[in-house]
Amino acid sequence: MGADSPFGQPVTAPPEHKPWTTIPLIQQIDDELPWLGQATHTIKYIAMPIVREFISASAPYQAPALVFSQAFNDWMELLDEVLEGAGRPATRTARALVEHAINMADVSTSPGQAERYMDHLVIVAELQQNARIGLSKLNPKARRSVARKLEREARQAERKITEAVSRYGPSWKRSWASENLYDRASRLNLVDLYDYYRIASLVMHGAAGGSLGTRATIDGHTVHRTGPAIDLCPMAYFEGNRAFLSILDSAATVRADMDFSDLRNAVQELLDGFDDVRSAFVKIDEQTWPRTSPAEPHSVVAIARNGQVRWYWHEPIADLLFEAEQPTLADKVQRALDQKVDDIVRSPDQYIHPGFRWVAGVFGPPALSPPRAGGWAVPAASVLAAGQEDIAVPD
Repeated sequence: MGADSPFGQPVTAPPEHKPWTTIPLIQQIDDELPWLGQATHTIKYIAMPIVREFISASAPYQAPALVFSQAFNDWMELLDEVLEGAGRPATRTARALVEHAINMADVSTSPGQAERYMDHLVIVAELQQNARIGLSKLNPKARRSVARKLEREARQAERKITEAVSRYGPSWKRSWASENLYDRASRLNLVDLYDYYRIASLVMHGAAGGSLGTRATIDGHTVHRTGPAIDLCPMAYFEGNRAFLSILDSAATVRADMDFSDLRNAVQELLDGFDDVRSAFVKIDEQTWPRTSPAEPHSVVAIARNGQVRWYWHEPIADLLFEAEQPTLADKVQRALDQKVDDIVRSPDQYIHPGFRWVAGVFGPPALSPPRAGGWAVPAASVLAAGQEDIAVPD
């Protein structure tokens, strides 16, 4: 088989097999930012008694306490997500913190807004009853039990919902607040948080701009990266912590008898370390992108000594071959392939090295046919350079 043949030369030595690369991302972040993990661990202990005191004495402050408990949980998750390099989850969490900050300021300064917020608590019962999520997959006994529970809670909420709608208008069912988020942020002097909210919303809603951190142009080709959007972490870290500072400020107006200074100072220290955080994530992100455009998938055909032909879809990044459908070839190419199969059957030792059971050839890129639904995958080396014991193409 000549070098100009679409089959190339038989492989005589297995190439180095490189499975999916696993980036030890958490370890990299810890190596670059050893202080951040320790600070996050310490800050949770600083926060816990403050959070407990604020929430446990919440009888006169039900709305601020409810916002604060959600915000604190999200803030804890944000810190963990940043330490894991999980940029997209961190972005969604930081976005929620911006909304929590606006809600907290609203319910902390206006008894009317606080009442509207708390009245909206019953809406979830109606939504869950309408959605009936997963009921069809439960066993009959569990399905009846869950359905009865949903129906009971929806009935209990119905009267309160009707009263609230008569008081606030039908739009209240859709949103507890009477204004949109931007107008509320402007009224509460928090509009500086809103710009990030818009950026994070691109990720939240799957907009084109939400591909930040997972899309780049390399060698003139658009490259989409699977895995964490590391580049999003610094923004989420900065804006999420800024939003939580605002939440603490609102909490302090509600509970002037409490001292939030230790927790506030700890959050401020996280913000003061932003330059280090950003530099570390930029460095790690640059290391994870390929220097050149990744090789495209292509087709591999394996021809056995008995003439059996099997097609594969080769993913070069993973170095795996996926069983593929038979492609439709141009007449000239199909005739050449048929002739090659006949030649191999007549004189297999002329084309297939001793001890091997087939010879493989490469077409493309692009690949000529997609992976077969339900097909299997094998390491590329097991076909491109397989020994007698590696039977990837059966007789």
